[in-house]
Amino acid sequence: AYYISKCLCELPVQMVMPAVFLLLLWALVGLPFSILPAIYAITIANAWVSASISTMFMCLIFDGDLVMKILIVVFVYCMSAGGFFINMAEQPAFIGWCRYTSYWYYSLGLYTSVAVVPYDDDDLHRMTEALDDYSFSEWSDTTNMLVLLGYGFVCRLLGYLFLKFSSKTKFK
Repeated sequence: AYYISKCLCELPVQMVMPAVFLLLLWALVGLPFSILPAIYAITIANAWVSASISTMFMCLIFDGDLVMKILIVVFVYCMSAGGFFINMAEQPAFIGWCRYTSYWYYSLGLYTSVAVVPYDDDDLHRMTEALDDYSFSEWSDTTNMLVLLGYGFVCRLLGYLFLKFSSKTKFK
């Protein structure tokens, strides 16, 4: 009951930070306000999956300092494998498959399909050509969102199982 209530109680707080982020950033980016709800939903899902991964590792390892070090490596892996730095689709197959293990791959696929592709129609702003150096998911928005949410739910479930069967905590 504690773990479920903790997960539910943190949801409203997790919705505030992306809202503040987008309100500050939106005027700088210059995207139309019509896509703000979709971008907000993607940002919330991305933040929730990040928090799910963090929670899972905190439930596995009860040392906060060690978990922070591990999370840095995990999130850099997720960004690298997700195509944030290089196009993983152009890498050899034995490396390129790693992109499917990263939630960033699906998250960035959602961002590009909502914010970039629909507005890439004038000759002045060829945004998709700039994105050729990166690899983002080309699956449908629904599939990408389902994979993102599945990633978060699996991490939450693993966190619960790690707590349940941990020798450091005893639940009655």
